[in-house]
Amino acid sequence: MKRIVTFLFGRPYKESKLMTLYYWVAVYMYIIAAVFLLTAAILTGDGEFWLSFIMGLVVFPLMFRFVYGVVTRVNQAIFKS
Repeated sequence: MKRIVTFLFGRPYKESKLMTLYYWVAVYMYIIAAVFLLTAAILTGDGEFWLSFIMGLVVFPLMFRFVYGVVTRVNQAIFKS
């Protein structure tokens, strides 16, 4: 499971406890949302809902990696200078 999380979301920034907390909160919220949306997709059976469910599973980790990487670099630049 840890390999899958690392593959999807990248590695957490261990030097800041707050950034690590943000990382794990995002991972847990992603898992909870995926379970709820999968349940809704199964119950409704709508094809468009399945498409949005799959796109959400793919797009959220990509956007998270980008934003988390930018915030981590800004955090490093501020506190290392």
